[in-house]
Amino acid sequence: MILAASGSSKCYEKYSSLSNSLPYRDFYYNVAYESISYAARILGAQKISMSHLSASGQFHKDIATCVAEALAHFCDRIESPIIKQFLFFGCCMNESHFLGLERLNSEGKISKHHNITITTSLVDEFEVISLKW
Repeated sequence: MILAASGSSKCYEKYSSLSNSLPYRDFYYNVAYESISYAARILGAQKISMSHLSASGQFHKDIATCVAEALAHFCDRIESPIIKQFLFFGCCMNESHFLGLERLNSEGKISKHHNITITTSLVDEFEVISLKW
């Protein structure tokens, strides 16, 4: 388990005024990338789960995009350990929050992982959103 900084963390306060009430993307990308890297490289994790990193009730689609970009960039590295499963969870997310990933698909320059598909399913009354590439 990695306890990572989020939108309600003291260290985020200085960024909240810079982003015009939108999530400060560099903060979320860097927290996600370093957390994924630490879990995979140092702890040897092949199955990683991460919360939505936002303050309670303030989840924004840009946060999902930042985490997905960080995951894709980490997985692009040749020497990166293999991540077999990544679970992104939170109480206030839905499929529309992940539509920003279409930008990864269309640009194809952000990551080698540009054929991402988004699917949803119900598992024990919980909505599960899967990203596959």
